[in-house]
Amino acid sequence: MTVTDIDSEKALKGLYGMTDLYKDILDIVIKDGRDKIDTIIEFFDNGDIERFAVEVHGLKSSMASCGAMEFSALCKKLELLSKANEKDQVASEIEDLRNAYYGVYDNIKSLHESM
Repeated sequence: MTVTDIDSEKALKGLYGMTDLYKDILDIVIKDGRDKIDTIIEFFDNGDIERFAVEVHGLKSSMASCGAMEFSALCKKLELLSKANEKDQVASEIEDLRNAYYGVYDNIKSLHESM
């Protein structure tokens, strides 16, 4: 599995098979938009590493609910690094986070359209 893959079976299992709830979660991510990641990264770029940690934590959770487990793991890594104030390490992975989010978002949108 790659960082942009969506494991909808795992997500649905975690939601006890509630397909309507899963679609609602996908709807929320789609409504947040493709630019959500830019807003989150902007907190880091502006030196607000605490807010970045909070936002990437929320992203971690929502992506896990969608079934984007590898991306969620990347978010967790960056959350922990930011909480440890490891700014250089976070900075070195910001573009990977952004690009992975774009791929995940596009995959979520495609999945939603196929449901």
